[in-house]
Amino acid sequence: MTTILSFDPGGTTGYVYFNLNHPLIFSGREKDSTDHHLFLWIFLTEMEPDIIVCEDFEYRNVTLKDGTQVAGVELVSRDYIGIIKLYCQMHEEVDLILQKPAVAVGKKPFWHNDKLKKMGLHKKGAPHQNDAMRHLLYYLTTTLKLIEYYEYLKDDYGTLTLR
Repeated sequence: MTTILSFDPGGTTGYVYFNLNHPLIFSGREKDSTDHHLFLWIFLTEMEPDIIVCEDFEYRNVTLKDGTQVAGVELVSRDYIGIIKLYCQMHEEVDLILQKPAVAVGKKPFWHNDKLKKMGLHKKGAPHQNDAMRHLLYYLTTTLKLIEYYEYLKDDYGTLTLR
C-alpha cells in the first residue's frame, strides 16, 4: 500500500492524503494556526506515509502597489518543512519530494483552479488545501505518470494542456 501526504506548509498548512490503491479518493484539510508543530508531528506519525510531497521554502519579495518591496514569505513555513524533513530522516523508507511554489501558485500553475473544479477537487475557501492538492497532482502526473489524470489536463477542444 502506498500512501502519499502532500503539504502546503505555512501559517495555515494545507494537506492532502492519497492512497494509490484507491486512486480517485482524496482527503484533505487545512490546519489554521501559526503554531501547529506538534499537530504536524503527530499527524505524520499516525498517517505513516510512504511518500511526502511538500512545497519547498522559497524566499521572495513582493512589490506593493506603491512600489515598496516587502518579504512575501511566511517564515514559519521553514519550521514545518524542518519537522517534515526530520520525520523523513527518522523514517528513511519515506521519500521526500520537495517542489517549488510555482508548481501550485503563480500566474499559470500546472493544475489551476479550473482543472481542480473539473475533477471535483477544488475546495472553496481552502486555498492552502488546494495548493497541497496541486502539488500532489503534479507529482502524480509528472513523476508517477498516472495517465488516468491526463484527461483532466485537456482543454475544451480535447488538447492536452500542461499550462
